[in-house]
Amino acid sequence: MTTLTGTALAEYQRRCALVNGLRELADYLMEHPDVPVHGQYGSVSLQISALAGSDQDKAALVEQAAAALDVQIERSNGITRAARRFGPIDYFVIAHSVPVMERYREESRLGREAYAARHAGPAAVSAR
Repeated sequence: MTTLTGTALAEYQRRCALVNGLRELADYLMEHPDVPVHGQYGSVSLQISALAGSDQDKAALVEQAAAALDVQIERSNGITRAARRFGPIDYFVIAHSVPVMERYREESRLGREAYAARHAGPAAVSAR
């Protein structure tokens, strides 16, 4: 029997927590038929985002996932993705390049500012 330590142990614990959470969700959904699921309500997906490291590191994680999932890698506009369908559930691992994330953050900032400007009360407007 192999004893896990350090990084391998931490990864195993994260994997166990995720799988246990998915089981809890499945049990909950079975016990609560009033909670909307798939079908007319939309799609169900589980996304694993590669957030740390260089663009090459993040793409390597997606490549590793694609090999393990036995799927092709999708690359488009700075986004690298590996996806597989399990019944009605889409599971995918995705990596966004640094320029894509910078553009997303800027668009989000501009959107927040536009929303705040539209919904600011008189006091907020006069404080500018």
